[in-house]
Amino acid sequence: MDHFAHSHKDKPQSDWHRLDQHLHSTADRAERFAAPFAEEWGRIAGLWHDAGKYQKAFQDYLVATGDHTGPKVDHSSVGALIAWEKRAAALAFVVAGHHGGLSNKQELIARMENKRELLEAAREGGLPAWLENPIKLAEPDLGGTARALWIRFLFSALVDADYLDTESFFQGCERDVPPADLRTLAVRLDAHLDSKCARSEPTPVNLLRSRILEQCRAASLLPRGFFSLTVPTGGGKTLSSLSFALRHAVEHGLRRVIFVVPFTSIIDQTAQTYREILGDDAIVEHHSNLDPDKETAANQTACENWDGGVIVTTSVQFFESLYANRTSRCRKLHRIAMIAPGPTKAESSTREQFSTQPPPLECWCQLDSKARSQVSFSASTTWEKGCCSVEFIV
Repeated sequence: MDHFAHSHKDKPQSDWHRLDQHLHSTADRAERFAAPFAEEWGRIAGLWHDAGKYQKAFQDYLVATGDHTGPKVDHSSVGALIAWEKRAAALAFVVAGHHGGLSNKQELIARMENKRELLEAAREGGLPAWLENPIKLAEPDLGGTARALWIRFLFSALVDADYLDTESFFQGCERDVPPADLRTLAVRLDAHLDSKCARSEPTPVNLLRSRILEQCRAASLLPRGFFSLTVPTGGGKTLSSLSFALRHAVEHGLRRVIFVVPFTSIIDQTAQTYREILGDDAIVEHHSNLDPDKETAANQTACENWDGGVIVTTSVQFFESLYANRTSRCRKLHRIAMIAPGPTKAESSTREQFSTQPPPLECWCQLDSKARSQVSFSASTTWEKGCCSVEFIV
């Protein structure tokens, strides 16, 4: 019996999306996305995520409706039950939530208790025995914020992989997104900055800007770690920090630069400056201040999963995604792994806020150590010793 993942109202049943093809393709994508932080876990999540579609009830649903309308059949619980039986709780969270969002522990336990019959129904419907083979992976020894972020990143890899594979079936083609060439962007920026420096008068301010730029360039060759940049307003921080971020990414084989800015009032200016130098196609701008009538279709699509070389976003968008449980919010998180730092503004946060709100700081530490991302902080105000700057370059 043939099993299908998706039907299509304009295609004969023979051309519907085969389930085995969808599972393997999603597994391949999820494995690529999760490789920097959860090697092999993405593949297993992809193979299990739609195991519930082997249920006869789901296949009957596709045949009866043809266009995914009508009462839904729970298919996400089956893969979660497989994971639950194998004591792979992280995968149970990820698979169970790949449509409705991540649940808490109590909700997942209750769901696993109440949905046990669905796994048997999938077996009777043709669930391949090899999908239930024992797994040899051990969950990392993490706790607290570290484990929560790790699960969210794995969740993100699966959700994006599933969306992209499903989209390619319905669209009939893959997304046309050329890989980001950060080396080319770094060369382009260097040419602009060198030309600008050569044309500038040797005033004290311009000489200081040149020194700041050279120090940022020199710092880009340092080993990976946390970085901070404190420069007075007008010191050229916007472009000097971008130079650091792009060069650092190239030096260490990182994949993208994400600039996290606190205010929408300054994000437009920052993004426009980058576009003028690097080109429109090089920048993904994601924040609530965008004019939908002026936003390009390419930028709208890239905002779904941050598939780009240079991302400009807000602190609200960034942190809400890191602590969210919904698929649309979390989908882009895996793109944060293996990134170079890019700066934002610190003036919006106070010392008191950061002494009473430690989660963001712990989050940065976990991104640096567990997701293999770079973190930099940038400020245009010098705070008294012991204060934490909050202008981020991720």
